[in-house]
Amino acid sequence: MLGTRREIPFSSFANELGSDGHPSKEMLDALTRAATTALTSQDATARREASDQLLFLSAFEYWELTKQIFPLCQDNYLRFMVCKAMNFVVRNELGPDDRRSMQFYILNYIQDRRKAGEVLPSFLRNSLFSVFASAMFGSWRMMAVTSEYPDGGAHVGEDDDCVYQPHKVVEMLSSFLVPSEVVECLLEIISYFGKQLQTTLLDNVKKRYGSSVLPCFFRTLVQLLPELPAAAVEVCCATLESVPDGFAGLIDLRRTTEKSVNLIAWERWREPLEGAMDFCANVVLQQPRGALSDACGRFMRLCSLVSCPEESFLTSRDSFSITLINFSERLFLLCAQDSSLSEMLELACVILVNVFERARDITVQYFCEKPDALPAWIDAATFFLCRYNDDEEELRRLLMSLFYYLAENLLPKRRDADLLNVALRGRPSASLNYAVDDESGFLVDPFGRSRTPYSAVGPLDDHYTQVLHDGVLRVFQTYFNTIMANSHLRKDSQELRSTTALKMNNEKMLFPLAELLFCERIDLLRVLTDRLRETKEQYAACVQLRQRLLTGGECGELEALARSVAEGLSGDELSQSQSRENTVFILTHMCLSRLSVIISIVAIALINAEVKDPDVLTTIAEFGEQLLTADDSVTIDLLQCLSLLDDDDTIANSAARGGGGGGEGTRLHLGILRAFFFFCSCTYESEFSRLPAFYEVTLNLLRFIYLHHSDVPCLMMDANILLHRMITKGISASNFLSSPKLSDIMEAVRDNRLVGLRPPLGRALTDEEKRARRFFYTTFTEVAETRYYLGYDNGNVPLVTLVHRLLSDEELNYEPNIALQDLAAVTNGCHQVDFFLTIVDGVLGKKDMLSALLRQSADCAHTLVYLFAKLS
Repeated sequence: MLGTRREIPFSSFANELGSDGHPSKEMLDALTRAATTALTSQDATARREASDQLLFLSAFEYWELTKQIFPLCQDNYLRFMVCKAMNFVVRNELGPDDRRSMQFYILNYIQDRRKAGEVLPSFLRNSLFSVFASAMFGSWRMMAVTSEYPDGGAHVGEDDDCVYQPHKVVEMLSSFLVPSEVVECLLEIISYFGKQLQTTLLDNVKKRYGSSVLPCFFRTLVQLLPELPAAAVEVCCATLESVPDGFAGLIDLRRTTEKSVNLIAWERWREPLEGAMDFCANVVLQQPRGALSDACGRFMRLCSLVSCPEESFLTSRDSFSITLINFSERLFLLCAQDSSLSEMLELACVILVNVFERARDITVQYFCEKPDALPAWIDAATFFLCRYNDDEEELRRLLMSLFYYLAENLLPKRRDADLLNVALRGRPSASLNYAVDDESGFLVDPFGRSRTPYSAVGPLDDHYTQVLHDGVLRVFQTYFNTIMANSHLRKDSQELRSTTALKMNNEKMLFPLAELLFCERIDLLRVLTDRLRETKEQYAACVQLRQRLLTGGECGELEALARSVAEGLSGDELSQSQSRENTVFILTHMCLSRLSVIISIVAIALINAEVKDPDVLTTIAEFGEQLLTADDSVTIDLLQCLSLLDDDDTIANSAARGGGGGGEGTRLHLGILRAFFFFCSCTYESEFSRLPAFYEVTLNLLRFIYLHHSDVPCLMMDANILLHRMITKGISASNFLSSPKLSDIMEAVRDNRLVGLRPPLGRALTDEEKRARRFFYTTFTEVAETRYYLGYDNGNVPLVTLVHRLLSDEELNYEPNIALQDLAAVTNGCHQVDFFLTIVDGVLGKKDMLSALLRQSADCAHTLVYLFAKLS
């Protein structure tokens, strides 16, 4: 408001100046009323008019008057508005001398108010410190730029030193302000400098800020830690967070979870940083539940991100990293005595992970010297992964990241780990010429050396190598089993996938598992493969029992099946609470939910090129082909699953009888369908995209959703994304385009048999439905256009029919704007002249009706303008 250069309405206050030209009491009262209205009124017009009345305060021609008004203000609202005006003038109008005098003006005012016994509110103090920071930044930036001149900035006067030299700024603040105000002012300066430097392209300015200003301020804050621990720690964190980016060195190939804090001028940082680390570490360890523990823990976490490309840092990096590792160890031992300190365990874990990423050799050396820490971390991870509290999501992610680094750095490489392969699988790989002694079971290499089946070449000895190997498997299986055990309790996600990101929010819990799959030192995919086959067999047994129940047969295997599927829940317990039909139905739901989890994890590993064996893909594809059979009634029956949130017996019994796809009382199992979409999309991006089984399950999936469940927006969107990727990527797309199943989809669109494309009865379309429809129209147009130019008979008929339908009187009278937006989506999928001409002919045929809509509806006018722009 105050920063907008408009006509200055000062005339209303001109008559209220005193005879000596100074502000009168009447003028101050009027300004106070205007400021109060501008900040508190609920009427937007009144706020704008009051702000206009105060606009003259930000004009340079009234600068002296503004400075006279401020000390006379008694109302904090008016003081705040005057501060905003002064900040504008300082930032845009003043020269170096005026900025320097303004700094003293602000400090003198704060000192006078304190001596008068007045305590300024925090928002007003922050506004005053913002004016000070703005004045300081203007002069400091000029110095930083001119210092690059050939004379090194010698033409800058010595009197200017107090304006921009950080140590002199600290001396100035200390002489006017009390320590708490010094900390507040430094926080405002650091925040203001950080925001301003985000937009500058001058590296020398950023470098001077990171090497001179920040270390000086940080040293001052560390000195104030004993006196003002809470405030000083907060500003210390802000200081590290505001370190400029771009000074990590020319090449940095390290994989880091969090962005590093790349310091400049390490020798200036080292002493105060180590002092602050000692202070914060003692606070956290002595009072883990204290008021300061969170702030100090945040500071220690930031310290674990510190890096520096300078030689002085490299020589002291080892001791710096060891300090952090020792703190993590002491904190871990503290958490081992009290399992309720999960936040502290998270801190210990994240520090260890961050140090692992930046000082791998030091962390590996630590675990080699203290290998007993490995089983302790394994036990802790197993405990927290088993209980699976919702508020410990970050802890679980960090634990899985830690074990990824442990496995990747402490276990032997695959080519050196055949002895472990013998122990686990009973055979070495063919890549090494080892022989196995039948009597002793030892491996004998060509050089005559023999080792136990558990020995390996790595930084750890044989015993702890096996301990870590088994521990990583145990941690992976624990987290995997916990997710599987609770998969059926999670609500199906209705979130629409985007075209740029495949994963959904509810799939992020699977990514820690996938991260361990990235480890090349241990084969974890076999765990998924075995569980996939087991769950697939359980699902087949559920289907058989369900068919027997529907035909009145016996189900003697129900209790055994329930015992194998429902872990921790016996068949008797299920039978007491549910009928036999519902029990089988619940077990079926659990199997499908678990299969969706396994398929999604395999998809994540697949897209990251961690799947080397196509057998697991073939198993999934075969299951999908069986599930999405061409017999639509069976398919619908199998995928209808009981909603565990509903207790209505009527709904449950109706569902158990296998109602139709969209019938009352049934609920489609979205999880398994969306998992298959995710799997197909990831497979299409991998080297296994030409597998015949993959193409069959893809075509069956697309046909099933489009023909039977196009009214479910999330499934419709998944199908659109997969169809779009197959068309645009061009890998074996010709086989797909010639499929009869795609022809079925084309015919269904031509005959208007897709429920999701029809107008809903008695309600408006949701935003999700609109997005799914429009993306379908765009993708369908691309498919129809491609088929047409590949020479398929009547390939353009569905598109011509679609254009005429969207421009029909029925559509334009019912929801004209939606029909026009759908037509615009069709236009987005056109790339050839013939199809553009089809749309143009249709538009010209409805020109009178469209002209009327153009005049009657602003929304339709906007859509028509967009449509005409696409067609022009």
